[in-house]
Amino acid sequence: IQSGTLDAVPMTRHPVFGFDLPLTCPGLDAKWLAAPTGPAVTALAARFTQNMEKFVGKIDDTIITQGGPQL
Repeated sequence: IQSGTLDAVPMTRHPVFGFDLPLTCPGLDAKWLAAPTGPAVTALAARFTQNMEKFVGKIDDTIITQGGPQL
């Protein structure tokens, strides 16, 4: 990451959390690059969304709706 190696590799976006994941990484088996999915991801996203409810009215709604997971 610090060397900039990942700047040139193709990325895929995580469907729930929206962060980019590299599709390849020199010296790393591709099995470690798979985007996590399934019930645990959905549960984590739901907990994140519940936690953000305490900030409604305190921070810009755009941050809450666009910055969090998309279920």
